[in-house]
Amino acid sequence: MNLSQPHDRPDYLLPRNGLKFWVEATTANPTQNAKLEIGEDHWSEQDRIGLKLGSALYSRLQKRYWELPHVAGLPLVFAVADFHDPHPVRNTSAPLGRYLYGMHVTLLSDPRERGYEYEVRKLDQLSFGSKTVPAGYFFQPEAENISAVVFSNAGTVSKFTRMGLQAGLDPETTALRYGLAYGSGGDTLVPEAFYYLVGDRVESWEEELHVYHNPNAEHPLPDGTFGNAIDIRFDNGDYYHILKSFHPLSSMTFPVYTGKDKRKQTQGKLRRIGDQFLEKTRSQKEEIIAKIRDMYQK
Repeated sequence: MNLSQPHDRPDYLLPRNGLKFWVEATTANPTQNAKLEIGEDHWSEQDRIGLKLGSALYSRLQKRYWELPHVAGLPLVFAVADFHDPHPVRNTSAPLGRYLYGMHVTLLSDPRERGYEYEVRKLDQLSFGSKTVPAGYFFQPEAENISAVVFSNAGTVSKFTRMGLQAGLDPETTALRYGLAYGSGGDTLVPEAFYYLVGDRVESWEEELHVYHNPNAEHPLPDGTFGNAIDIRFDNGDYYHILKSFHPLSSMTFPVYTGKDKRKQTQGKLRRIGDQFLEKTRSQKEEIIAKIRDMYQK
């Protein structure tokens, strides 16, 4: 995918499969001179993160890029990343989906089941502390001019380190990646633990990307516009993901300089660490399932 910057705004013009569209990028950043407050429970924390991401997106909506002559008639995508929290484990996309579609998912059956039953109900607002904003970004006035919102929690040093190592830029360094990914097929709420050494598989740039399609878009984007990214849709009150390949939810990367002589030895040690992570996570599976059930039945 090639991109260009023929104008000062929006940020990029991208061609894909015969379609041209604009992308404006933004980030959720820390509030200056303010202490980071954390939600007292899961859903208040989801609202807190949604408010931060929503603030960045709402400010972009006020720019009215669709009125520019070179943007008119073309899809417009907002890309957002979350850097308001210094924690090394980046937040997942879940708070963003609740805000964009103004919906809350309640679990009605066992989260381990494929084709598990759930209910989607309307979410009117997000609240945290003294701040309250309307939920449902895609249903706000003039939001029909936004074709989709793209999110990734992997715009990090770790991602670029892995891609550089995969390309062979530092043959004397190896790296372990471990974390949680969508379950097989994407039709279960229970994540799967994974690990691999960089080079065991081919990682794509779009692997962690979420594409939230606007159900009211004047110029909708087709599924697959961003390659192997997850396409997410909210149609007729139903919320679903289109998962095409391996897709991590969150992960950590552990690079190690090996020199020329200790690469195999170091890789063996890293694989043992990865095996220990899988074993520990599997031993906690019932606890994880209980937490998911408790969260999503509220």
